[in-house]
Amino acid sequence: MSLSPEQVAFLKKHGISEELLFDAAGYTSAEYKDLMKDQGKKIAFNVTTCYRGHKLRTRHGQCVQCRPANLAFIFRGNGTTYLAGSRESKSFKIGFTKSKNLREESLNKKNEGYGGHSDWELLLWIESIHAGEIEQLGHGQLKQYQEMKFYYHEGKKQEAKELFKGPYQKMKEAILYAILEKNEDPMMIREKTHRIHRYEFQ
Repeated sequence: MSLSPEQVAFLKKHGISEELLFDAAGYTSAEYKDLMKDQGKKIAFNVTTCYRGHKLRTRHGQCVQCRPANLAFIFRGNGTTYLAGSRESKSFKIGFTKSKNLREESLNKKNEGYGGHSDWELLLWIESIHAGEIEQLGHGQLKQYQEMKFYYHEGKKQEAKELFKGPYQKMKEAILYAILEKNEDPMMIREKTHRIHRYEFQ
């Protein structure tokens, strides 16, 4: 990851992990905006410089180094944390979205499904005011189950960092633990209890 010492110091100061970054080298602003949205990334690097020479931007093109207040906006967590499973890959994806219309189609785009698979099924989704942080805490709980994988989106190679291998119950427990860590009172919890037995991978 090609970050300058100044950028590393800025990200460390604001508690931003590498998992939230997107390498925008070779992409137009329109391209990386869509990819960041799909992948749940918050800050792009290797972008065009702002008038002060900074190269860290939100997916909407705002410089976060010139205006750190932009961080408060992009890290507002209100939304939905979701757990989706793929029987084809025997993997899970823990993600976050602000969209009220959470649909499996967004994960299963023709020939470009997340992680290279197009059979994702939403199994658990939780709406809360700290959904973004719950997603990240859940990822942290599952480090030893993480699966790094490359796939192609719009003809360009991408790295899937939200994939995890293991039984469904372990994935669910990680999210519930994150909710307890945030002392969260979710606004809504839904689970496909009639389907989860299909995803207890070993």
